[in-house]
Order: sequence, then C-alpha cells, then structure tokens
Amino acid sequence: MQILEENFNEYVAQREALGESLLEAQTLDLQAQTIGRMEVKPATSDSLFAGASYVEVVRCRALRKPLTSLDVANRVRSVLGLEAITAVSAAEFAAESPVRQLGRDRAEQVFSQVADAVNQRVQKLAIAIEQLKAEQTEKLKDIHARLDALEKVEAPTKEQQKQLEKEKKAIQRVYKETESKDLEREQVALAGNLTRLQDRLLLCPVGQPVRLFNKEGALYGIVVQVKRIEDVQNPLAGGAWKFSIAVADAAREVTLKLSEINVENRWLAPVEVGHQYRPPFESVPIHQLFDDLQKTPTKPDKLSQATCWLLPGQKVHQLHQQS
Repeated sequence: MQILEENFNEYVAQREALGESLLEAQTLDLQAQTIGRMEVKPATSDSLFAGASYVEVVRCRALRKPLTSLDVANRVRSVLGLEAITAVSAAEFAAESPVRQLGRDRAEQVFSQVADAVNQRVQKLAIAIEQLKAEQTEKLKDIHARLDALEKVEAPTKEQQKQLEKEKKAIQRVYKETESKDLEREQVALAGNLTRLQDRLLLCPVGQPVRLFNKEGALYGIVVQVKRIEDVQNPLAGGAWKFSIAVADAAREVTLKLSEINVENRWLAPVEVGHQYRPPFESVPIHQLFDDLQKTPTKPDKLSQATCWLLPGQKVHQLHQQS
C-alpha cells in the first residue's frame, strides 16, 4: 500500500510541475497575450452549441524552472556521500570525473551484491534439479525392471496383465512430472531478469547524463538517485528499483521504475551532450542545459490553444491528433 501511495504522489507531483493537476483545477498567472488567431471550423448554426472553433497562438511566461547545475551536482554528491560544493565547473560532470567514476563503482557494487544472491539461488536450483532427475532415473529404473519381468511371462494372468498396464502408465506419469522443469524455467527466468537488471543499473549509474524519449518527445537529464525499494522482496522485480532523474525541464525530476526503462514507447539512453531548447540550438554538455533554462528568454514561450464549443471541439481535437 505504501509503494502505491508513493508512486501516486510522485506522479501527481510531476504532472503538477507541468501545470497538469490531476486533482483540482488551478488558476495560473501565465500573463498570456494572444498574438494570432485562426478559425479552423466555422459555426454550423446560431446555436450556442454549434459556434466556430479557433486556434490561438499566445505568448506566456514559464511557471517553473529546472534545477540549476549546482543543485544537480549536490543532489548527486549527497547520494554518493560526498560533501556539497558551493560552485560548480564542467569538470564536475565530465565522463571521467571522480564523481562520475564513484557513481559507476557504486552501481557495480550494488549489482554484484544482487548477482551474488541470485547466483546462490541458481546454484541451489541446479542441485535440486539434479536430485529430482536422479530420483526420476531411479523410479524409471525400478519400473522398467518390473515391466521387463512381466513382459517375459509367456502366459500372464489377468492380474499380471493389469499390473503390466499399471507399470506402463507409471512410466508415463514419471515422464510427465514437471517439478524439475519448473525449476529449470525458474533458472532461465532468473538469468534473464539478472541480465535486465545489470543492463539498467550499469546504464543509469548516479551522475550519468541521459536522454529520455517517447512518442511525445525527448528530455535531457542526469540520474541523481538509484533506490532499492525494500518492501519489494524480489530484487529482480520490475518495481524493486526506482531511478530518479533531474531533467532540464519545468518538471524538474522524473522517477522511473525498473520496468519502465527501455520498454515500448519509452526509452532511455546515456549521452554526454544534447541540443539546446532555445536558439542557437547548439550541442552542449547536458549540465549546461539546466543553466540555460535559468535565463529569462528575450521573448516569452509560445503556446497554441484551441477555443471552441465542446461538441465541435471534439472534431477539432480529432483532426489535431491525426495531423
């Protein structure tokens, strides 16, 4: 229950940071100014419910800025047990910096601990499988011995014939025993899940700059925490780990579970540079994007919005989705 509550609160916080509250309507001082208006669907009648639909382009101010590169650096340092700094340089975020190397070392250590526990389980499974197969072999040996003796009888009685059929069915039952196969499947699943965890942990060590992207777009950020969720007993489960990523965006931080990384329509890739969100749109180190967005732009951001009656607006929304 606590995990569900934490996940929900994190999701709500992220949506509110983007101005999309799920719980209540909010009045936001965007200081919006309309700079363009275009009719996309004319009125169909004089009815209040059949008025024209318009798309407006407005200038508005950003409501929230991302963390500064100094804030991000200190978040990383705090998680790694390092002292905070009062000024930050590019060397702090360099790929071979001591901080980045410590983040990679910690990821290796964490994975090594999990791998040791999983490998112990795999070894126990291997022993259990061998024991089950040995027991199965002994059962078959005994059954075949009785079966051979019965088949050598030249004129078997009815009782011997019944026993012969029972022994044949006993062989089939032994071959159908699935306990060892179930353990073998668990072995394969453990190996696959361990590889998946290794890929994610070593892909996203604390301090690693990343690019998050899905069908809606892309964000750049830096991994600031990798947390083991202790309430989830299985360390290989999709919800056993949380990756917190400070993003160069108004959302400030995105939290992903292990099962949400590099799945359909949601990808994460390690990067060292990214394209600026504003002119001159150059490729710069990821940490610089955080500071770029602290500066007040020469012009407010542009947004487009639809102004329409509800029913006509449905068609406008459908057209927008298809475009």
